[in-house]
Amino acid sequence: MTLNNTTTLFGSSDPTLALALIFCIMLLVLGMKEKTLWILAGPVWIISGLTIFIDYGDVFLLASIGIGLVLFFEGVLGIAK
Repeated sequence: MTLNNTTTLFGSSDPTLALALIFCIMLLVLGMKEKTLWILAGPVWIISGLTIFIDYGDVFLLASIGIGLVLFFEGVLGIAK
């Protein structure tokens, strides 16, 4: 008997989504310690949204672009202070 584990994120046939989410969330968490990393995390979220998350629906695309813009501007404003 074969089990189909494609409903989970890491059991999917496309590991690109899992790797992109891990990398983006890693930059988000590291940016909480050092705010300047959010300047890098912002474009990474935006580029990931435009290239990877677009295949999974408009919600993923818009959410990743929104998160990317917020992170980028928060990082830039953190340096300006």
